[in-house]
Amino acid sequence: MLGKVSHKGAKVSKATRMNIKTFKTLLVCAVLFLAIAVNADMTEEIKHIDLMRENLQKQGLWDFFDAALAKGWTMPFIYSQWYVDRLPRDQVTLAQSKRDFGLALSQAFDNEGLSYIPPADSAVRETRVTRLLDMSGWIRTQRSYGSVILASRAESMAYVQIGYLVADLDYPTDKIDALISRMIDNADDERFRLDALNSESPEKIRVLRLTENQWMKNNMREDAWDTKMRRSYNWQQARNVYLENRGALPDEYQFFSIDNSTGKRPDTGTTRWNDKMHGMVCVRGNGDLFPHVQGASATPIA
Repeated sequence: MLGKVSHKGAKVSKATRMNIKTFKTLLVCAVLFLAIAVNADMTEEIKHIDLMRENLQKQGLWDFFDAALAKGWTMPFIYSQWYVDRLPRDQVTLAQSKRDFGLALSQAFDNEGLSYIPPADSAVRETRVTRLLDMSGWIRTQRSYGSVILASRAESMAYVQIGYLVADLDYPTDKIDALISRMIDNADDERFRLDALNSESPEKIRVLRLTENQWMKNNMREDAWDTKMRRSYNWQQARNVYLENRGALPDEYQFFSIDNSTGKRPDTGTTRWNDKMHGMVCVRGNGDLFPHVQGASATPIA
């Protein structure tokens, strides 16, 4: 019978202690090195996004877009301000930099829209449509809340210019068909908005794809959203929490609460850039999201 082997009182050699100490030191150094590398990458990304924003503000919409295509710049992933306010502190600066870029792009669309108010010939309008749809495609490469707002703005401006081309009886119908064929498909747009919504939602909105009927799919998304809104409303009612005190709601209820608004006018993507509008933007949004948009309608704002 073998006797028991006891480790009680076993001594650890000096070499073993040194190896353990060296391992711990290397592990700490590796963690620090990784943290420094991540921070350096984040700093470089912030600098790059700030450079894009400055280029946009100085050069204007189309010179910026030409530079973005030539240099391979990609559209930043832009969260809502509501979501950014809830990010860990070390992620806020980068996310806010992306939002600042998005606001500058929204303002650039406003400036571009103002230039569309005077009459223009069909060749100019055709160029506008082509460029706006190119820009929309670039924006839609990121399936984010900010991209929904900005892509909708570009596409709304393009749709109005197409309307003028349709009214020009001398403009070739095959060209109109070609431009219309570039518009975003409803099914693709539905997935785009749903992905943007779920990138921020505390609980994923799921739409069963058991039907090819787009109207039914849209209704499924709205029904899923409304179910969560009713749950949020019931929570508020049970605790006498009202809209003016929505900040008292836990995030999972606050997210599905009614969209808020600063009430600024005109009602545009720029004036409402910091508002929480997930219901309007990602769930029910279609066509132009905002009623008071210069250059997106034939009638300018007074």
